[in-house]
Amino acid sequence: MEPDDSPTPLIHHARALAIKFVPCTASMFATAGGFGALAVSEIRPVHDMGIWTACGIVIGWLGCFTLFPAMQSLLHVPMRSGRTAAGKWFPRFVEMLVPASRRYRWVAVVGAVALMLCGAAALWGITRPGRSHSARGWRC
Repeated sequence: MEPDDSPTPLIHHARALAIKFVPCTASMFATAGGFGALAVSEIRPVHDMGIWTACGIVIGWLGCFTLFPAMQSLLHVPMRSGRTAAGKWFPRFVEMLVPASRRYRWVAVVGAVALMLCGAAALWGITRPGRSHSARGWRC
C-alpha cells in the first residue's frame, strides 16, 4: 500500500475505495454492458464471448471491491516506506517522446489511415470493376 496520512490501514482502505469506487464501477459496468450486448448475435462464438466476458468483468468488479480489500486487511499488508522512483530512463524517454509525437503527428495520422485502408481491403477484398465475389464462387 502507498503511504498516506491515514492513521490505520482500515481508514486507508476506506479512503481508497471511496476514491476509486465510482470511476471503476462506471467503466467496468459500461464495458460489461458493451460485451453483454453481443449476446443478441446469432453467431455462436460472438454470443458466447460477449456473455463470458461480461460475466468475467462483473466477477472481477466483485473481487476488486470485496475480496481484495478483505484479503489486505486479513493478511496485514505492510505499507511502503516511501515512493518508488519511476526509473532513470523513463523521464528522459518522455522528454523525447512528447516533442517527437507532436512533430510527427501528421505522419502518424497518415500511417493510421493507410493501415485502416489496408484493413478494409483485407476485410472486403479488392476486386476488378464489374466482378463480384460471387462470380468467383465464394459464399457470403
